[in-house]
Amino acid sequence: MTRSPKFPPFLRRETGLPGLAGMALAFFLATTPLVTGRAMAEGMPESFADVVEKVCPSVVNISITALIDEPVTEEAANRSGDMAPPAATPAPATATPASPQKSVSGTPNTPTGMPAMPNTMNGTPMEKMFRDRMRARHVKLVGSGFIIDRSGLIVTNNHVISRAAALDVTLADGTILPARVVGADDFSDIAILRVDPPHPLPVVTWAPSAGVRPGDWLIAIGNPFGLGTSISAGVFSARGRDIGADPYDDFLQINVAINPGNSGGPLFDAKGRVVGINTATEAPNGGSVGIGFAIPSEFALSVINTLRAEHHIERGWLGVRFTGNPLAAQDDGVEIDALQPGGPGATGGLRIHDRVLAVNGSEVDTPRDVVRAIAALPPGSVAALVVQRKGQEVALPVIVGRRPELGGG
Repeated sequence: MTRSPKFPPFLRRETGLPGLAGMALAFFLATTPLVTGRAMAEGMPESFADVVEKVCPSVVNISITALIDEPVTEEAANRSGDMAPPAATPAPATATPASPQKSVSGTPNTPTGMPAMPNTMNGTPMEKMFRDRMRARHVKLVGSGFIIDRSGLIVTNNHVISRAAALDVTLADGTILPARVVGADDFSDIAILRVDPPHPLPVVTWAPSAGVRPGDWLIAIGNPFGLGTSISAGVFSARGRDIGADPYDDFLQINVAINPGNSGGPLFDAKGRVVGINTATEAPNGGSVGIGFAIPSEFALSVINTLRAEHHIERGWLGVRFTGNPLAAQDDGVEIDALQPGGPGATGGLRIHDRVLAVNGSEVDTPRDVVRAIAALPPGSVAALVVQRKGQEVALPVIVGRRPELGGG
């Protein structure tokens, strides 16, 4: 008597698999552990749980009470902490009203927009009172931060706290502490807060972002939409990204989910070391599309160390406006379009239509190059400029002025 071969249950014909296909599937299933083990050996983690468990206690959620003296439309809320384009680098005509940075923070967790005025108030003395009351009121915003000193120093983005009337920090164990601003720098979008904890706090470990390679795993931890501590993971894509947010743009591009409320949170490498500060996202519809931007750790640390010591950073300023797109390279230097009367540039001998070729020996190609170079100098120092004037190169030592708040260039 001929007997039918006995197939394992998953290879029987009722599965719809012909014999060869079923055998191939069996081979695949048998070798899958080998593939997984090989991937693990080559650095693909099975889980980030151990890293997250180690670093989460050093990440905090920030709640901001902001006084808004205008109708709280979505656009107005997104302008929280906006860095006005410096006078030397007007925003391009195609720039959106709110920078990408504000699309990841400064987002109200209360409904946006002015409440509708009852129809019964129209045309009555109560109408003006209602409108005035709705213009000036407090709204709740959310952001993220991380602890850098056991005594209670916390790093976040400046645009998270720039309009704060009050600040609260929630630790990983649920403790809520009032916070105060120790120092802030709008140009780099970095701020330091202090809380007074009842016990020493866990702190992060730093690592240079230069050691991160495209394709390396990264972990973002923060407070998206005010939900509380949340984790997302992805890979590093590129460095040196300029997204037009401010003259110091030099972001890490990351394929990690960054959403409103993640601003100011830490970006960890696969070993749990901070390699950046999550700051911006490409969010045309207000949510993550999988592209985020972070301030590199090397630059962040230089700003943080100065803020810890001096509580502020004074930036250089020329009082100059240039022609063209701030990000677009120009041939034969960067052309001056206007000078502020009595400003450092005008006083130092610069003229309209001069083309700036170099600042302190470094060539410049775009208006933003000039702004960055000048902003890095302390007020009162001398900037050695080389300009082209009527076809001739002219060397001009110009005394750098002090950059006005949220402006200058």
